[in-house]
Amino acid sequence: MTRGERLERFGGALYGGIEPSARTRNVFVYSDPKRGSAFGYDFDGWNEEGDRFLYTGEGRIGPQTLTDGNKALLNHVEDGRAVRLFVEDGQVADSDTKIHRYIGEFQVDPDLPYVWERAPDQEKELRQVVVFRLMPLNAETATQETKSHRPEVGLPQSAEVPLEAVNQESAQRKGVDAARIERSESQLVERLVTFLAARGCTLSRWRLRPIGERSVLFSDPYWREGNELFEAKSSANRDSIRTAIGQLLDYKRLIDDENLILTVVVPEKPNDDLLALCEYAGVGCVYETSLNTFERHSSAPASE
Repeated sequence: MTRGERLERFGGALYGGIEPSARTRNVFVYSDPKRGSAFGYDFDGWNEEGDRFLYTGEGRIGPQTLTDGNKALLNHVEDGRAVRLFVEDGQVADSDTKIHRYIGEFQVDPDLPYVWERAPDQEKELRQVVVFRLMPLNAETATQETKSHRPEVGLPQSAEVPLEAVNQESAQRKGVDAARIERSESQLVERLVTFLAARGCTLSRWRLRPIGERSVLFSDPYWREGNELFEAKSSANRDSIRTAIGQLLDYKRLIDDENLILTVVVPEKPNDDLLALCEYAGVGCVYETSLNTFERHSSAPASE
């Protein structure tokens, strides 16, 4: 169906991505990822789960706002309008007129209607855009060609992955000292993995993406049978212990498992005050007593 055919039958303007109709109780939404990418509209498409269609709001220059078409889409339920979604699907023969395929009826997700993203505008200036999350009511199922090319960063995501997964978080560290610390921590993790694997522990790690962030975090080893997550530090000093506790609490929040056991791993036994800090925070402590041998100071169950 062309826009002109839709206008003649159901109303709504001829141009624009979001078109509320004055003649019918509809809001017509048009998605054209190929053309929209020039304006930063490259979020459009089904999410990874195929249960929400992501749609970039209107506004080509400067920060987008929840006004005009964006407001009409956001408030469609209280306005008594149905959302009808179309995607670009070729052109009329010997013409520049585009054909749009009707995907179906949607509703803005009542639990999380939209998220704010960063994308370039028509003048290539980075700005804020609104990405609506549309829930299908009576729509065709997701296909590879209609999937979004961008991760849905508005939602936290967590997944257990193989231990060998690349730790992208460490790539953000800079400088010689940071590289030395990273290498020392990596070697400590390797010795811990050897120690735990020899005792029959199944090990993996967590891949985590916080709300509103495109980059992902990779945890240190996770012991599946014991539901225990480790965070290794190259030193048992106060700064290292405090940093490890903060990271573990952040990971637990993203994994969303209240029974997850958190444990700091250090190359030597911390002083009594730092052990007390771990206990106060509800975090265990495992330290190396000799090469490839570890001891636990924690009320958590032993991993042996």
